Amino acid sequence: MEFSDLPKIGTLLNHVLESTNQVFLAFSADLSQTLYVSTAYERIWGCNAASLYKCPNSFIDFIHPDDHKRILNSLERLKLSGTMDEKYRIVTTDGSIKWIHNRAFRYENTDNIDYIASLAEEITLPNLSSIHTESIDIEKSFSQLLDNLDIAFWIFAPDISDCYYISSGFEKIWGYSCASIYEYPRLLFESIHPDDRDMVLKSCFGKENCTLEQEYRIIRPDGKVRWIYQRTFVVNHKNGSSYRQLGIAEDITSRKLAEISLIEREEKFQQFANHAEIVFWVCNLDISNFYYISPYVGYVTEPFLYTTNMVIYLEWLVWLKI
Repeated sequence: MEFSDLPKIGTLLNHVLESTNQVFLAFSADLSQTLYVSTAYERIWGCNAASLYKCPNSFIDFIHPDDHKRILNSLERLKLSGTMDEKYRIVTTDGSIKWIHNRAFRYENTDNIDYIASLAEEITLPNLSSIHTESIDIEKSFSQLLDNLDIAFWIFAPDISDCYYISSGFEKIWGYSCASIYEYPRLLFESIHPDDRDMVLKSCFGKENCTLEQEYRIIRPDGKVRWIYQRTFVVNHKNGSSYRQLGIAEDITSRKLAEISLIEREEKFQQFANHAEIVFWVCNLDISNFYYISPYVGYVTEPFLYTTNMVIYLEWLVWLKI
């Protein structure tokens, strides 16, 4: 099928597309057939257009390994949602690395046949290949650092519709694979304990605009409940609109269970003290400060006041005939 056969696209537009430095691609809706490839593809990818006609998915083979999984997920979402807007790296046939900005959308012609149109352009800064290499090394070092910490770090779209990065610490804490979050980002919220979910959602999408610091519970796929301490920050555009949401989370289950246990023991102690028909107290070694006196003292004498006055304490001992 020739590009000129596509509905409402004429010779003049065809000439414009062939003259621009941007790559225009047209595919069938399922990406199984290449309908058109502009000549800029050969200049940027370093590969002839015939190879893409022969194997429509061959452009995927050029995507940088660190971006490969993310772009595959975006392509799958493109088939469903109808849009894609991504920046990624490719490794050309001569081994050079180029940055690509790719926008794609799905449209339907008058015969109710769906197509996918894609516009890609190179956004690599000229003569800065060494800086890109250094940036990649820094990114790898940063990723290795995060992977060796017992925390989860993520970068999401403000509405949690896309996950751009998530560290392997997520798998250790949540029990779900990182791939599952790239594929379905809202799993992050759906794993929150039902009793805490509304609280977290209101905080994330309320007036504070995802900037929060809170504790909540999650339920792992094995049914275990874990306590999470999460800090979330928002990166804004210059115009003030939200651009990215950054999150840091750690497992605080051990500390939280210790706190809950302490509270439970204090409650049991208070119940015992409130019903025990004995008088007992807690004070420091030199008896200069009283920290606790059981309520039963009120039944045997006037309410006892917490005091640092030794005289009052001695008078009380005399009253008890000690």
